[in-house]
Amino acid sequence: MKLVTLLISLCLVLALAVVLGAYQSQQPKSENKASLREPDREAAMRNTLVGLLAGSGVHVGTSLPMDGGHSYRELHVRWQNLEGSATDNLQKEAFAGNITRLSSAVKQGALPRLRTLDLSPDQMLAIAVDDKQNLRWWILMNDPRLVRAEIPTSSGEMTRTDFYQAKVEFFVPYPDDPAIREILLYHPQWTGKNFQIELLGRLAVE
Repeated sequence: MKLVTLLISLCLVLALAVVLGAYQSQQPKSENKASLREPDREAAMRNTLVGLLAGSGVHVGTSLPMDGGHSYRELHVRWQNLEGSATDNLQKEAFAGNITRLSSAVKQGALPRLRTLDLSPDQMLAIAVDDKQNLRWWILMNDPRLVRAEIPTSSGEMTRTDFYQAKVEFFVPYPDDPAIREILLYHPQWTGKNFQIELLGRLAVE
């Protein structure tokens, strides 16, 4: 009986050791998978930016720039359709208009780390470059002109309608980096096969 009890105890100890060993062996693999996701994600974003900015004169480095500062700048911008009516601020069609810099201020805090580049026609892509047109920063923002409304049809059903403000002011955040000389604003456009970007304006920074 003692021999049987001893054998059962030994089997339980061995089984527990096998389970613990399997668990520990899986831990480094999980960490490795997690560590591989970030470089792959960055490479995908870089490749997308290279394709979008091809022919624009903007140079994308071998790795994407990262901001680790404790302060950033905020560019105050006005976007106005000069051909629109002075009394009607909402228009049915998107417009290029005139983009002007109003001011720039330093803010305390850190800019969010950019982990994805999921383009949409409802967005605006801001690109920060130095005096040699090297990419120093980029950010996707909601199109500040866009206003959505629910309007009833003749049958009483509500349908979504997009309007564009003929005059709007907004802010573009960018790193507090003295090398940055210009902010380029682009509008993503879907061709049916891929995204292309249309240059909306260029803004010099201090």
